[in-house]
Amino acid sequence: MEPALLVIGLNHHTAPAEIRARFALDATQRAAALRDLSQSDGVEEVLILSAADHTEFLLWASDPAVAASSVLQLLSQHYELKLCEWRHFFRLLHQEALVHWFSVTSGLDSLPEDAASAPQVETAWREAQQAGTAGSYLNDVLRQALTVASRLRGVPPGPSTVSMASAAVSPREAQNLIAAEARDCHRGLESKHLVPAIASLRHRLEEICRQEIDSFGEDAGPFPHEQRELLTAFAPRIAQKIAGLLAREFKELDRVAEAGGEPVGAASSGRRAS
Repeated sequence: MEPALLVIGLNHHTAPAEIRARFALDATQRAAALRDLSQSDGVEEVLILSAADHTEFLLWASDPAVAASSVLQLLSQHYELKLCEWRHFFRLLHQEALVHWFSVTSGLDSLPEDAASAPQVETAWREAQQAGTAGSYLNDVLRQALTVASRLRGVPPGPSTVSMASAAVSPREAQNLIAAEARDCHRGLESKHLVPAIASLRHRLEEICRQEIDSFGEDAGPFPHEQRELLTAFAPRIAQKIAGLLAREFKELDRVAEAGGEPVGAASSGRRAS
């Protein structure tokens, strides 16, 4: 699978209080879990948010299925998670993960007694940075999440950001803003991942072109020096042309998908997901 943003967690929508309490991680447990997951298969970056009504793992995963298995293994080994209890954990990918995370950070998906979500997210981010498990991708997500929470409250982003409890916007307005910001953030993450992938592909295409030109020269040659130089000069030009066409095709696919995509607002609640 392609690298992707992944959220795995449980909350008051998906699990009863006694289950949530078993998987509430204190600071020491979070530090140990960050260390273990950062060395686990499929996990590139990871942050853990754990509060009274929810525990969530935010991951940038090189392989989301493998990363989910790594989280399952961690919870099974250290917190005696039974396989039948895994159904209480939701798994969200890509834009759905962003909508959910922005909602959580803004305090839209918390119980009243656990509503100060933005400070909790800031703490979780700081812990991940100290552990060296938050990199470029998660940093982008967290900055955007805190900015969205601040915009919904009409205050500048910063350490004093709190929940949506005092927000003046309506729930519908908040959902629309979160959906729009999630789309923008998703495109940014995709572009960040796409640029080095296209660059790597271009180098590989150039290598293949040179090999094919060499093979052509052996089969149809020998060619005069001038002709061979001309053929060799075509390799990087062809590779650049193909890579550019692919980049434009990917952008067009993303535009078409965005235009025809289904609303994902319902997924932001973190209700049961397969």
